[in-house]
Amino acid sequence: MINIRIYGVLGDPRLKGSWEDLYSRNDYCFQNSYAWCSLWWKNFHKSNWKPLIVTAEDSGQVIGLGPFMIEKKQLLTELKFIGSGLTDFHEILTHPASREEAFRAILGWVLSNRYYDLVNLEQISDSSSLYKVIREVRAFKAREMVKCPVVNFKSLSWEEYLRMLPSRLRWEWSKKHRELNRKGRLQFIRLEGAKDKSEYLDKIFKLHVKRWEHEQGVSKFIEDKIRAFISELVMVAPEMILYALLLNDRLIAYQLGFSQKDVFYDWNKSYDPELSRYSVGNVLMGLILKDLIEKRFQKYNQMRGDYNWKRRWMTDEATLTNYQFLAKSSPVRGYLGEKYYLEWKWRLKDRLKGILNLSLVQKLVIKAKY
Repeated sequence: MINIRIYGVLGDPRLKGSWEDLYSRNDYCFQNSYAWCSLWWKNFHKSNWKPLIVTAEDSGQVIGLGPFMIEKKQLLTELKFIGSGLTDFHEILTHPASREEAFRAILGWVLSNRYYDLVNLEQISDSSSLYKVIREVRAFKAREMVKCPVVNFKSLSWEEYLRMLPSRLRWEWSKKHRELNRKGRLQFIRLEGAKDKSEYLDKIFKLHVKRWEHEQGVSKFIEDKIRAFISELVMVAPEMILYALLLNDRLIAYQLGFSQKDVFYDWNKSYDPELSRYSVGNVLMGLILKDLIEKRFQKYNQMRGDYNWKRRWMTDEATLTNYQFLAKSSPVRGYLGEKYYLEWKWRLKDRLKGILNLSLVQKLVIKAKY
């Protein structure tokens, strides 16, 4: 018989041990780890949020864990995943031998309670086992959120992979790479040690802000909490890798990502807009892919955002799709919450598009969110 146990804090040693055990038994993205979620909570939690970690136990062993929180708004109380907003792929963690039983036990408990008006589970990939179960639960309504392109290396060599790319892309990449080399000393580096990564953080933050200002947008790195979160993350997460491109010892492009077995997850990147004519971001991309192929990685997950500059590096149509699943727990407010996320929110954003694109408004949104 499966029993449900609830945790109202993240710091419980038993919870941490169970979480890390389930995470280690699977190939989840690092963003589902205890390290990511606990640091996210430490840096971003608000007074109207409450952890609600739901575990399923069978004969004393934890076989499933739902890393949830309750967010109480003025008109609506929601059950959401811890890490919502910065997390690209959410999961209910399970033991591989008891996956479906754990999913059904946790989802059943979630749907039977009235601590909240709406269950709002975002960024569930159609490649996950959770997606395959939750889409069959009639109480949930689904909305497609975003696509995530994936580069499959298929055990190719770098030369074999290059030959599969469009000739125009190969020519452009080689040309810009040569031009940058002629401008001075070009260095491509991969940093894994906490101290090495942390020494570049200030330069990374400044480069990200500079690039977004050039695009007349607003970088999330203007927010102290996000910079603090990333600064702590690089110290405790060996899965986090920093790739950097330097010209005459000056950082001109970088990429932060997560290494998970044979998959690399591209989480955050930027480049110096002053050197955009040299396509420095594109040059770095090619060098990263070459390094990953030589290290026998099988996939490069580009995470959220279906952009042409991501797709041009793909050799097939491998694309993940993330979904939002909604289920009302109260008849009136839950119904209104469903309508808001499925319809009204997007109509409102479309009408306010001009205002929302103003840099001042974007800064206020970032401050309010984090």
